Amino acid sequence: MSTLTLPAPAQRARPSARASIARALHPLLSPLRPLVRRGWLAESAVDACSTLLHPTWRLTRVMARVVGRQWVAPDMLAVRLQPNANWRGARPGQHVMLTVDIAGVRHSRSYSLTGTDNGRGQVLELAVRRVPGGRVSNHLIDALRPGDVVELGAPFGELQGAAPAEPGLLLLAAGSGITPLLGLARAALAAGETRPIVLLQYVRDAALQPYADALRQLAARHPNLRSAVIATGDTLQQMQAHAPSAAQLAAWLSDADAQAVRACGPAPFIEAVQSWWDGCARRGSLQVEAFTLPAAGAAASALDAARSVSVRLASGRTLQLSTAQALLPQLEAAGERPAHGCRMGICNTCACRKKSGSVRDLRNGHLQAEPDETIRLCVNAPATDLELDL
Repeated sequence: MSTLTLPAPAQRARPSARASIARALHPLLSPLRPLVRRGWLAESAVDACSTLLHPTWRLTRVMARVVGRQWVAPDMLAVRLQPNANWRGARPGQHVMLTVDIAGVRHSRSYSLTGTDNGRGQVLELAVRRVPGGRVSNHLIDALRPGDVVELGAPFGELQGAAPAEPGLLLLAAGSGITPLLGLARAALAAGETRPIVLLQYVRDAALQPYADALRQLAARHPNLRSAVIATGDTLQQMQAHAPSAAQLAAWLSDADAQAVRACGPAPFIEAVQSWWDGCARRGSLQVEAFTLPAAGAAASALDAARSVSVRLASGRTLQLSTAQALLPQLEAAGERPAHGCRMGICNTCACRKKSGSVRDLRNGHLQAEPDETIRLCVNAPATDLELDL
């Protein structure tokens, strides 16, 4: 059985006897939590001792053991994880922060859940795409093996399936955008969804299509699922010619007025989807997620010109930053180390209080000028002089 597609409930791979025992005994740590809350015990000390009993035991942190891995594209690996009893489940289409130690240094990255099983055993699946020069992606692909343990953060993300009144679901995925949308499709079909589901994958080369075998297997079991691959080519002109449009999507829409549409991909792809949606006056619902920010030139178009502004930090340090780029990479380039996660404005890890000044959201151009408001460093660029509680 392929490890890519979550099996039917009766066929799910059962956790090992050792893992089942570990989950059953994990509640024995519960009496220690009040002691930690009162400051009578250090959580780090409890975790250090519990790790000696089982590698995934922690008082509150979610640790997960690798139970499987399989290539789903030449540059993408599916990893299956079994979290400890602290895991509280996730909704289809959400993401998690995965933390791993590399040479003694903790690194965290955001990955989409392509499969969730919140029943007994709680096997999760996420996909890792190799990033040239990427420290974490290459470590996970080349070094992570069954039995290894990683840490998971709380799930985040707002993508949802079709509402009850909507006649069907259209999923538009570009590149790695297939991962959360595959999670949505799998969960809907596993729950008995009978409405039409169409999944269109936009890839530069059809030979590089992620999850091709898994989608064929899924479609064979569920006749209401249709999927197709749209090869866009490598050049910008080719990709623009194959971007979602009214003419291209008309053949895939079962209801011209009320179809639910969910899209995930890089910013130019999402902009094309939004443009198509805005031009067709539909009564359905649209939800999108972009995993890259708009180009710096487009982000700065709402301003007269990119310029330098002063950003004062709580440490007393004052930096000169550009209005054409998000705060997070500029702060990092200046030697600051703010907390961060997804880098696309979803996980909220980089949230920071802006005490004064204005920032502009690079995703939509909206200006935030209220004092003492929370901003996300990864998607906001300074628009005026700022004071940050950082």
